[in-house]
Amino acid sequence: ILDYLNNWLGEHGSVIHSDMKFRAPALTGDATYLNATVTDLVDGRSVAVVDVVMTNQRGESMAAGTAELRLP
Repeated sequence: ILDYLNNWLGEHGSVIHSDMKFRAPALTGDATYLNATVTDLVDGRSVAVVDVVMTNQRGESMAAGTAELRLP
């Protein structure tokens, strides 16, 4: 999940903090989908708080949590 978030931020952004709860493993052959929603902007809008959910091809939740991201 952190790799996905870092790729979305680009080289000038960074993950400040994350709290993810992993509920199920990714098994061989599984497709994983990551969805995130920005829920708040703080520090003069330079930090985004996001809710993240990772699901598999069956729609089952594999992981979920929040992260604080320093925007570029």
